[in-house]
Amino acid sequence: MQVQRSLTKPVAIALWTIIVLRVAFISHGSARLYAQTGKPLTVRATSMLRSAEVFDRGDHVHIYGKQTLKTYVYYRLSALPFREFQLHVEAAGDVTGPAPWPKIGIAFDDTVRIVKEVEIPSAAFQTYDFGALNTTGHASLYFIFTNDYYDAARNADVNLKIRQAVLTSAATRDTFVVQGQQLRLLWNPNREADLAGYKIYHGLQPGKYLAPITVSKDSTSHLFKVDAGYKYFFAVAAFDTARNQSALSPEIMAQVQPATILANSDLNGDGKCDALDIQIFSRAFGSTCAGARYNNKADFNGDCKIDGQDQLLFSKNCK
Repeated sequence: MQVQRSLTKPVAIALWTIIVLRVAFISHGSARLYAQTGKPLTVRATSMLRSAEVFDRGDHVHIYGKQTLKTYVYYRLSALPFREFQLHVEAAGDVTGPAPWPKIGIAFDDTVRIVKEVEIPSAAFQTYDFGALNTTGHASLYFIFTNDYYDAARNADVNLKIRQAVLTSAATRDTFVVQGQQLRLLWNPNREADLAGYKIYHGLQPGKYLAPITVSKDSTSHLFKVDAGYKYFFAVAAFDTARNQSALSPEIMAQVQPATILANSDLNGDGKCDALDIQIFSRAFGSTCAGARYNNKADFNGDCKIDGQDQLLFSKNCK
């Protein structure tokens, strides 16, 4: 088993009460650490707009090839409450004879500039990770069937099924501030057959950790109690049945502040709180996590709804 891991820098942002981090180990290449900023947005493929040769099958869409034309479904980003996100797609291949497995290409605004492409090598529905994306300056997110193949002589054909896309808000900072008394660390599981578990390293100084916490191979998270006024440092490693251990993930740091500290009311990120931020807050007011108008940046007390309490916090901090 190859247990050495190479991960890129983590990214994370602030959350109320519970901060959720995610570190991914993979056998080859690199992975990203990110923080979840609210309830993930699940978009059913049957609710998306679509091209010709895409058919509604109840719980999924069936995308047939068009040889010279690309076939796809797409989602209007105007309903998305965040700009940066991790994308996971639940999909399956529909292959007959000696045809290749289908591929999904991800593009913004058109079907030409593919930014990510993933093969779907299973006839059963599975979830595939498309990594981190940023919607800044874009209006639509396309899911494109990129490698149509048909050979009548060989009875070979390939088509694609998509059930849903899950978009989880993410950010691009290496350190972050949290408020509250709990912090949850999550990671994507390793796939090696001889994986035995994970070791979680944590401490109050960079590179200086307490005895690691060992968790089973089926674990994907661990909850920590934290105290205001302290900085906490974390890293994770995988180990196999022969007790070989991977290199540590890049260290991340959480700075815990008292829960009474007000959130930043600069909702559009232009460095000030003004009439534009008031408009953004007004649009989100009255929404909940499940609604299309929900904006996690305006949910200052983190209770999954934007109401009068958030309005008080917003007005106090928007001078």
